[in-house]
Amino acid sequence: MTNKIMFLGILGNGVPSGEIKAKMFEFHNSYVGKSPYTTKHENPKTMCGSCIQRVKANCWKVYHSDLYRWEYKEIEFTGKLGMFNAPKYKLTQEQLTQRVVRRKDYE
Repeated sequence: MTNKIMFLGILGNGVPSGEIKAKMFEFHNSYVGKSPYTTKHENPKTMCGSCIQRVKANCWKVYHSDLYRWEYKEIEFTGKLGMFNAPKYKLTQEQLTQRVVRRKDYE
């Protein structure tokens, strides 16, 4: 699974599960010590909802930071910050109308 598919999978509300959750934790743990947002390794087998949400928020912070700037055309910044000052992203209107990219397609 690529980083792009992982970021598309964790868009919106909710707790990711399965392969997307595993990739999200792998991504987070790969940036420990390289990014100011990921300070410690997290256990990928955790069932703690708040731990999973923290890792998800940290992944969006890494995506949004100036140090590691990814630009996927399917994802746009809403201009708002959520819990833990995590930037909020959404699918572009073009992608929503085409119904090309959906979370279920990647699970």
